Amino acid sequence: MVLSLEQRIFRLLEYHRLEHNCVQTRRSFQRRFDVRRDPSDNAIKALIKKVERTGNVSDDRIGNVGRARSAVTESNADAIEQVILQQPRTSVRRVTSRAAIRRMTTHCIISHNLQMFPYKIQTCQPLSVNAVDARYDFAKAML
Repeated sequence: MVLSLEQRIFRLLEYHRLEHNCVQTRRSFQRRFDVRRDPSDNAIKALIKKVERTGNVSDDRIGNVGRARSAVTESNADAIEQVILQQPRTSVRRVTSRAAIRRMTTHCIISHNLQMFPYKIQTCQPLSVNAVDARYDFAKAML
């Protein structure tokens, strides 16, 4: 639960007013802000330690919470597209190293933005005439 600045200050002042008693601080907080199960003893102690360490009650997680930003941007897509246009038979790993973008991001851009299908080209050895004949004979024998 993200607390407002007023709630954090209240929690700090109550903790010191009630002589470092977490249970009384929690009950006072619940009455004042009309909540049922907040805060835990660990949350109160963590706030106190943070204030002692930094001298600040503000939330230091702002800007560091929520869903991570996506690296799939137009500029990254353009960079990958340029690398692919220069060398169309380049592997995803090579495109990644040349564009300096993570491999999974490159894979997502290639498949979703550029509507291409990245795959690994597999080469096999050519069959000799003797091998073709041997396969044919084996297939006939199996029937």
